[in-house]
Amino acid sequence: MANQRLRKRTFGIVPKLVLAAAALLFPARIFSQNTGPSGRGVVMPPATVPLGQQDPAALQAIRAYQQAVGAGTWVGIQAEGSFTPNAPDTSGNPMGPEQMTLWILRHRGFRLDIQTAAGVRSMRTDGGYGAIRHRDGHIRLVDARNAFAGLFAFPALMEAGFPRINVTLIDDGIVAVDGAELHRITMGKPWPGTLAGSGSEPQMSITDLYFDPHTNLLQLSATATVNSRSDPTQYLRVIQYGDYQTTTGVGLPEHFAEYLNGQLLWTLQLSSVQLQPGLDDSGFRF
Repeated sequence: MANQRLRKRTFGIVPKLVLAAAALLFPARIFSQNTGPSGRGVVMPPATVPLGQQDPAALQAIRAYQQAVGAGTWVGIQAEGSFTPNAPDTSGNPMGPEQMTLWILRHRGFRLDIQTAAGVRSMRTDGGYGAIRHRDGHIRLVDARNAFAGLFAFPALMEAGFPRINVTLIDDGIVAVDGAELHRITMGKPWPGTLAGSGSEPQMSITDLYFDPHTNLLQLSATATVNSRSDPTQYLRVIQYGDYQTTTGVGLPEHFAEYLNGQLLWTLQLSSVQLQPGLDDSGFRF
């Protein structure tokens, strides 16, 4: 895995961004079993973590990342690009790219609209709310645990004031992933409404973060995703981040690859990014 460094965006040149995305658009039931690690050296995150534990080495890694990307004024982005699912069409042929628009609002709001020949397919999350509207207009709700984890991990790290006192950051040390050494940090975020010291075990969203110790940039994130409350099987969801570029002074990953139990789901390439657009909270729900 090659080291990634920040580059200035050159307008007029399409950045080489590939993003393999979320299980939110592809139900986990298409995979027959939990195969555990993805084969890249990434493991399933722990099921539980202590509320509010913040190891010094983990905090240092987060601060180094924030400094590397110029975090602190993050609100969100709007980006245009193309979406290509890693699946054949009804004739068994590879599916071609489709135009898409991506919106991110702070760490909780994600919206991905994909323009297909048959209409728009849209995925939206807002905190614990998540839903997908298919091309025929049918809306399918997403399990709240998957929705709260979000589409990507990096927006939460870029917010001013992160980490708050109830966020868990555990130092897991240096680990080998695809022959490269990465610094793994386990992050736990309590669900909205969970209060520290309430005497009950809080529900938490747990994500493993993998940083390049040389550039301090986020390379991978891993979460456990589920199909539904009636199906307790967990699947390992891994997102790869890369091709960092600076847009208006903020470094953003412009290459993502998402895998479910080691299987690539889809790819997405951005062609333009607008930082801090005027976003309406209502646009992240149906």
